[in-house]
Amino acid sequence: AILNSKRRPSEVVLLLRSPGGTVTGYGLAGAQLMRLRTAGIRLVVCVDQLAASGGYLMACVADRIFLSPFGALGSIGVVSQSPNFAKRVNQEGFKFIQTTAGKWKTTLSPFQEPTEAELVKVKEDITMVYNTFAGWVKSNRPNVVVEEVATGEVWYGPRAVERGLADELQTSAEYLLRLMQEPDCEVLQLSFERKKEGGGLAGLLGEAVRSAAASPAAAAALQGALAELLAGNAGNTAGAAALKELLRQAGIDVGTLGGAALTASAAAGGGGGLWPAAWR
Repeated sequence: AILNSKRRPSEVVLLLRSPGGTVTGYGLAGAQLMRLRTAGIRLVVCVDQLAASGGYLMACVADRIFLSPFGALGSIGVVSQSPNFAKRVNQEGFKFIQTTAGKWKTTLSPFQEPTEAELVKVKEDITMVYNTFAGWVKSNRPNVVVEEVATGEVWYGPRAVERGLADELQTSAEYLLRLMQEPDCEVLQLSFERKKEGGGLAGLLGEAVRSAAASPAAAAALQGALAELLAGNAGNTAGAAALKELLRQAGIDVGTLGGAALTASAAAGGGGGLWPAAWR
């Protein structure tokens, strides 16, 4: 929305709070923020509470980082964990059979004792991710001594600034109020909210519809269940009406009670519908 705007802002202020998460998800978020800088838009990140691990991967892209006095930054590192039930599986007399193609299609399994080679491979994999993460921080914060901060530790307020993880101690409210007081400076707030799904049974049914659409087998099973449900209520006028209304709220248009014409409404499915062609 920002990059496609006819009136591009000179600066974007991101209020960031995140403990981190998946490598791919936060890597994508960081890359998306980089698009602002590439387009010549100054990016400022304000961290009032926490931007750790993947959160800092996003924050370090900024031209400037403001941190509250007790805000926390860091946790530059990678962790991989896997529970192992091999001993218990053996005690119970179970046998785990796994078939793969490709030497490293899988490494650690919770049902088998890991081999030394598998443990080495996992270490190599997370080290590769760690080096990429550390390199990303170094390229965006060249004054940071990566070897000193990429330890998985977290630093608060002044200590984070001392290590170059942030530029200045200041809350987001302070910074935004300062901007508002500048002449000819217009501050606008942009927020994004996903469309909320319906609650209750209709919401659950709608979610089942979307999940089934990706699998013909699941779609057929759900279609059969709905058709049977409709047929069972055919003699119950009130029950049939209530069921049809529930299906309507879930975005399903019931053509017949026989189940041969269960289709998702174009409004809910975006033109093509939610069901595979074989359903229509």
